[in-house]
Amino acid sequence: MEARVKIQVIDNEKAVAELLKRGLDAAGYDTVTFLDGDAALEQLEEEMPDLILLDIDMPGMDGYQVCRKIREQDAYDRVPVIMLTGLEEPSEIVRALHAGADDYIFKSAVDGKLLRKIEDILVLARADNLPGVRSFRKSEKSSASDSGRG
Repeated sequence: MEARVKIQVIDNEKAVAELLKRGLDAAGYDTVTFLDGDAALEQLEEEMPDLILLDIDMPGMDGYQVCRKIREQDAYDRVPVIMLTGLEEPSEIVRALHAGADDYIFKSAVDGKLLRKIEDILVLARADNLPGVRSFRKSEKSSASDSGRG
């Protein structure tokens, strides 16, 4: 029997987190929810998810900070992160991608688009061929370490 894909949902709105969990569980995923970034980051050490859905607008540590902390850890660098938010400004998309997100979806478009986006990103991640942000992020890391100042 094949293990189910594990998705970590991080959203400070309990109703939204529960709604996402029900939908993702019904679609065959093994979903765990967290209402803040600190708890989710602690759980990463216990059990690594296959994908993370991350709200941006949270009190305390926002989604950008959580995403950066995930990307700082080499062990979690390959876990796809989809930012899930009500912020629909183009500048927020750019900011999410610079924080290390692999993709971005508006909460207003969660219906079937979310499941399709999750499937697409998981296929690419499994193929170890996630284009765009991941290769950009890796080149940024290597250029930062190659340009050591002395």
